[in-house]
Amino acid sequence: GGRVTDLVDLQAVIADADPEWFEQATGAPRLAREAARRVLLVEDSPFFRGLLRGHLEMAGYQVVEAADGLEALEKLDAERVDVVVTYLEMPGFDGYGLARLIHQDERLAGLPVVGIAAPVRDEDRPRQQAAGSAEVQGKFDRQGMLAALARLAGAVEAAQGEAAPAEET
Repeated sequence: GGRVTDLVDLQAVIADADPEWFEQATGAPRLAREAARRVLLVEDSPFFRGLLRGHLEMAGYQVVEAADGLEALEKLDAERVDVVVTYLEMPGFDGYGLARLIHQDERLAGLPVVGIAAPVRDEDRPRQQAAGSAEVQGKFDRQGMLAALARLAGAVEAAQGEAAPAEET
């Protein structure tokens, strides 16, 4: 009706009061805080970055933030992350350029990139894949993004397991 309305994020309030409540209530496996996967979240809008950060943290991820592709590259030089989640359409150095540079850099080539778009259009998929995005999800598809992160984590762990040298007995 043309008015601003404040909403309470009950999930965040409960999680602040008792971080394990959701795992206990749903029977979902608990992700140990110290073993939480680190996600580099790249989004130019502070509002959407905060929203996505909340979703990721509620799912047990540790989040490192960047406002654009250049800041993301600085973060990648300074910090270890397990996956990059980047909005694809940003002014200046966008998510396409970031994914392309990650894919071309020997040190980062194995780092999965999840591109987020609003909306995800079929005609954009070739460009997203050419840039090196392992997955592309809708900006407002929380479940899709979390499922993509879980799939990528499984693939990375499997690849690391195959690359690990066999133990001698």
